[in-house]
Amino acid sequence: MKTLACRPVVFSETPRMKKEPMEEGLAKASRLRGFFSKMSDGELVAYARKFIGGKGIKSRWALGEANRRLYEALRRCHLLDGLGFQADERKWCRYGDDELAQFSQSFIDRNGIKSRVGLENADPGQYDALWKRHLIGRLEFPGGLCSWISVSDNELVQSARKFMEETGIGSRKGLENADGRLYRALWKRHLLDAVFAPIEQAQELARKAELDRQLKEGIDLYLGRGGNE
Repeated sequence: MKTLACRPVVFSETPRMKKEPMEEGLAKASRLRGFFSKMSDGELVAYARKFIGGKGIKSRWALGEANRRLYEALRRCHLLDGLGFQADERKWCRYGDDELAQFSQSFIDRNGIKSRVGLENADPGQYDALWKRHLIGRLEFPGGLCSWISVSDNELVQSARKFMEETGIGSRKGLENADGRLYRALWKRHLLDAVFAPIEQAQELARKAELDRQLKEGIDLYLGRGGNE
């Protein structure tokens, strides 16, 4: 009877990798590709805290400025809240309208943001503050006036009037807040008076008519009392 030779059992010194849960896999898939995709959530947060401490970073915005790829990885994995930044770190309520609009325009220019959606993705808190104050129309994005270049002066004026009728806008400030690009296109062609002069004249006539009516009522009331006496 033959004796079968048995191969020795060799145990690998490297432990088998544990299969990750689906949630962790989905979180990794949502990150940017490259260096950060190899990290677990805990490792990514630890790396970010070390980076923040070394650079003396105090806000999410400053982190994004210092390392955009790290910021995006943290944002996509919903880990920014775990870094200890204040929820309302910049206190937008302390900014006046003009100051906030100027800050946002500088932010757009500095970061090469090309649209409102891009601004919302880059800084949702800032976008929300602008939207609530009706200031988004003041901002200018690259190429924002291109859509009006091929339009004649008359067509531009008619488009503005139609837009104002549809939205119930009755003032220059209202148009600027609602559509800053259209407002600037009119301003650059010196067409604001063509749009608003008839409206402002009608408003002035209405105010005068109301004043005349009130004056007449006052006189009639005065004379009526005088006659009774």
